[in-house]
Amino acid sequence: MTMGVAVLGAGRIGGAYIGVVKATAGVDMLVVAEPRDEQTTPLREKHPDVEFVKDYVDVLARDDVEIVIGALPHGLHKQAAIDAANAGKHIFMEKPLAIWVSEADEMLATAKANDVKLMTAHTQRYYPAVKAMKQIIDTRQLGDLITTRGTNRSTCHRGRRGCWIGRPAAAWV
Repeated sequence: MTMGVAVLGAGRIGGAYIGVVKATAGVDMLVVAEPRDEQTTPLREKHPDVEFVKDYVDVLARDDVEIVIGALPHGLHKQAAIDAANAGKHIFMEKPLAIWVSEADEMLATAKANDVKLMTAHTQRYYPAVKAMKQIIDTRQLGDLITTRGTNRSTCHRGRRGCWIGRPAAAWV
């Protein structure tokens, strides 16, 4: 059994999800919701097997879509997640989950009320190194935890704004 997937938003991140979903077993990349033609034109050429619509509400009405990936501007996350949950869709929302904690609380409550999953992207809790560190902490192999500091080098690339690894402090801004 495969699950149908829709991507909401086709900007830099949203467009990248199309290929990721296509390469994932157990799911079918069905539709992308994006109102801007300049964003969808190159994606339509690259992915002629994927449908493109202007309004995400059209996606939520589809019975063949079970999962939505939200790659929208941050201020749209709350409403899109609530609408998706009310439509019975599982939601994988890009970071940040919401602008305010109260919005995230409302999103989570709506997902729970509709018995759907809501998850945010880039959670590091599933990284093997993080899982190993959690086990070390839980088993107190190093004694009582006082403080920690972590660095994720896997997502840092030279020239990426905000990346500090291997760059002088003057380049941080």
